[in-house]
Amino acid sequence: MNQITQKPKVVKATLDHSSWIRYYIYLWNGSVKLTEAEIDLLELFIYKYFELKSTISSDSELYELLFSTKKRREIKEKLNISEQVFNNRFTALKKKNIIKEVNQEYSLNPMIIPLKEVTFKFEVI
Repeated sequence: MNQITQKPKVVKATLDHSSWIRYYIYLWNGSVKLTEAEIDLLELFIYKYFELKSTISSDSELYELLFSTKKRREIKEKLNISEQVFNNRFTALKKKNIIKEVNQEYSLNPMIIPLKEVTFKFEVI
């Protein structure tokens, strides 16, 4: 059987920052199986993470603020959801290891924080 040789194809997409956050979550969603509602919540946490990251260098301080009552309230208001709905989605993200809890301190799983550029390389043999 003759093997056809082709030049590698490059598919490039340029996205604004908020679109990139959502698409990055979708890239990982196959393995974590988030619902659309969970994705909405996670997207806002990641967006707030980047807002805080621009002014705060300490991870512990950043996460303390990110998961503070004030930021949670902002997110609930933005999503227009109740405390109970928020808590259910938050708990689901913890169970799926997207939000990590150690000694009652929360952080985002580093794999879910979008990078500026992602490259996929598939080698078919």
